[in-house]
Amino acid sequence: MAFSKNDIRQWREVAEPHNIEDYPPIMTVHQAARMLQVSPSTLYSNVSRGRYKHATKRGNPLRFNRDILVREFFKGR
Repeated sequence: MAFSKNDIRQWREVAEPHNIEDYPPIMTVHQAARMLQVSPSTLYSNVSRGRYKHATKRGNPLRFNRDILVREFFKGR
């Protein structure tokens, strides 16, 4: 049994968190991008421009504190 793209899209809509509290307190770039509804490359670009000053780099991965990220996201609009 194969799934159509529409089936997968509907599954993702159900599986993705709908409230900020459903996201983990410390997030990866992909989790943060999904929460803010932007692409990961947009998020990386904004970090390099200094928009998200509280992004933390521990080794290679970039991490975000959920609550601070939301505050900084809406502050810039």
